[in-house]
Amino acid sequence: IPEEYEKKLRKAQYYISFRNGVLDVSNLELHRHSPKHLVFYELDSDWKENAYPKQFYRFLRTVCGADQEVQTRVLETIGYLLSPINEGKCFFVMGTAPDSGKSTLGEMLERIVGEPYVTHLSTNQVGGRFALGDIHGKTLNLSMDFIYSFLEKAFSNDVARLLLSTSSDSTGLKLTILLLTCYYLSSNGMDSVILCSNTIYNIENKGWFKRRFKAIVLSIILILLLIFLLLVPVFGSVVVNLITKVNLNPGITNIVIKVFEYLRSPIMIVLLFFVIKIIYTLAPDKKIKSHNTNYGALFTTILWTIVTEIYSCYIQNYASYTSFYGGLANICILMIWFYFLAYVFAIGMALNYQRENDNYQKLP
Repeated sequence: IPEEYEKKLRKAQYYISFRNGVLDVSNLELHRHSPKHLVFYELDSDWKENAYPKQFYRFLRTVCGADQEVQTRVLETIGYLLSPINEGKCFFVMGTAPDSGKSTLGEMLERIVGEPYVTHLSTNQVGGRFALGDIHGKTLNLSMDFIYSFLEKAFSNDVARLLLSTSSDSTGLKLTILLLTCYYLSSNGMDSVILCSNTIYNIENKGWFKRRFKAIVLSIILILLLIFLLLVPVFGSVVVNLITKVNLNPGITNIVIKVFEYLRSPIMIVLLFFVIKIIYTLAPDKKIKSHNTNYGALFTTILWTIVTEIYSCYIQNYASYTSFYGGLANICILMIWFYFLAYVFAIGMALNYQRENDNYQKLP
């Protein structure tokens, strides 16, 4: 490319063509249409300096909750999208809250730019072999279901619907009651663990309220442990790939990747061992010495790690989200994984009891 044309191309990114002239955004001067101004499209609107569209700003205040910083950010986004400047190398994502003005704003941008210059490709379509051909000659790509498509591609449509329906729900009384009810019901699992431990150790069960309170407290530990297992060893590779693809902030992305690498090292086994040891110590309705739970905790940690690695291998290589039966199979495999974890956990507790009895028998 001749040098003079390179200069014209670099200068052209600061030109926005309107119906009434060409605007130079570097100094906000409006020039007449002329061959010396290199432009590739024209916005279907006029440039009016110092214009103040009251209806638009009223809409902007409403959707931004009268937050001046958010309004400024939205205006900067609109300016970047309407100009040929692409030095930022970025894309913009809006939240998933319903009736928040996203569709109205997208429709407004499409009308300003003009339908012939706008595409509506989702992330799934962009990844296609010939999909980028549809972007040629276009100025703007509006994907109103970007977040849904992104989550659907990374996980499944069921997971995408679940996450977006949860995030779009109000954080009011209804959601709070639902979460508390679900948490209370989930504590039934830990209550069964306490009953199981009392049976193994031949201990009389304490009162319902004391046992339920302990179950609720221990459920927090167990839930955090299961989330850790799902995020790090099971879906760790999926999460890392997801963050790498988005790469909104290279510094944060590198930190997150390093954290996942550290957690997937032997540090994960050590953390798993100590958390299981805590549950083994606190679950029975009697005082259990911490060193008496080492044997069962080590046994459970090793088998949990093996079973989880097998499940992780299935998720990464064999899990299918594309069909109805594939989704059912994934749920069945997940339940089998939970079953093995619970079965191994109970065996580990029985080993602790047997080890404790053997130690007492060795005493003079």
